Amino acid sequence: MGRASGARASDPETIERVRAARELPDGFAFFPAMTFPHKNHIRLLEALAILRDRHNLVVPLVGVGRLYKPHWPSILAAVDRFGSRIR
Repeated sequence: MGRASGARASDPETIERVRAARELPDGFAFFPAMTFPHKNHIRLLEALAILRDRHNLVVPLVGVGRLYKPHWPSILAAVDRFGSRIR
């Protein structure tokens, strides 16, 4: 399967420079989605909390995408409810 349109491979030095600049861990889940309710950010946060609480597995989440402001307070409430953090 080919890369998505506009995607390109990066050399290891560039990848490391971006990771360091964004303070990204070695491994993480990546969720590129605007914060519309139907994208299920809240359910994803709940699933990550279950992995953490029941299985002692912490999966950092990197989310990108514009904020849908009417739904953003619900996502922040879920972050508090599930004991997550946003940086």
